[in-house]
Formats: sequence, structure tokens, C-alpha cells
Amino acid sequence: MHLKIHKYIPTSEVEGPGKRFVLWVQGCSIRCENCFVPHTWNIDEGKDVSVHELYTIISSYKNEIEGITVFGGEPFDQVEGLYNLVKKVKENTKLSVMIFSGYTYEHLKRRQDKYNQLLLDLCDIFVDGPYIEKLHDLSRPWSGSSNQRYFFFTNRYEKLAKELNIQNKLTITIQNSGEVVVNGIAQKDTIAYLEDLIKN
Repeated sequence: MHLKIHKYIPTSEVEGPGKRFVLWVQGCSIRCENCFVPHTWNIDEGKDVSVHELYTIISSYKNEIEGITVFGGEPFDQVEGLYNLVKKVKENTKLSVMIFSGYTYEHLKRRQDKYNQLLLDLCDIFVDGPYIEKLHDLSRPWSGSSNQRYFFFTNRYEKLAKELNIQNKLTITIQNSGEVVVNGIAQKDTIAYLEDLIKN
């Protein structure tokens, strides 16, 4: 069992509560207009990584992080592989799971794929809905437009469910390879400025 991934960051504090392992899967069937990450759309540009290898990498950080966060691309386009990864994480660690999807919760419930519900059942936090530019809103943490909803499926983040009093942040990381990684939520002009700065 494999997943097509775009990249991962072993530890981040800007993609969900606490320190988290962040995984971006590659490939998206939704392709929101003016998406923040269109470079994650084409599944053929992804790296093929086995579920076992990804689990091994994630579990090596289990004492440094609180949970994992999965973005896309579109995670539910690879639902069976992602379910198998998240199931191994949940069964063998105490890490929480947060997943973002451009599909709505209702759409995923209607789809005739047993893995949709199995994966949702493993989520502590699920954020749904496509990015809609005319509803652009960065006043809440981690989401880009006001239509996107937060679902707290367990009581692990009960306090957070009552009050999402967290500010969006950006982090800039220089990898051992020399690659500069910018992640988190910011206005598009800020991201464009940083990308130009890095290129020059």
C-alpha cells in the first residue's frame, strides 16, 4: 500500500494544535479556484511512498509531537492508503489526527466508499469544504475561507472546540538540504513576497 505525497514536515506548530507532523498528499480532483497550493494538484508529480515507510518516519517523532495533520492535494482522493496509515498511527501511538478536505462532510458520507467513514472515525479534528475566494477569511486558525467547518470528533480538543482562540502563523525552515520551506497561513501577497525573497 502506497501514497502519493508532495512533502512532509516532521515538526510544525502552525498546522493544528501543538507540535505536529504535517503531511501533504499529492493529487487533487477538486482544484479550487486560486488555490494556495496548485502545485499539489497533479498526482503524477508526487513521490510514491509506502504506508509502512511513512508510518516509520512518523513514529520516529512520536515523542516530539502531539499529532499529525494531513493536507492536500486532496486526502480523500487516496482514502484507502491514508486510512491504512492513520490506522497504524492510532493503533501504535498516542498521536492525534487532524485532516483537511476540500469535500464537505456530507459529500463524504454520501460517497459509496467504506474507507471514507473509517478514516473520519479516526480523526480527532476534521476541517471540510473547498477554498472559496469570495469567502476568503483568515480570522480563524488554519482555514482559508469562511465556508470551511471544524468538526471535533473526539473530546481530546474539547476546550479548543469551545473557543478557537488561536492566531494564524507562518514558519520558515531551512532544511539540511538547503531547501527553504514556508508553511502556515498568511495573505497571498505575503507568501508571494517570501517566495520572491527566497528565489533571489
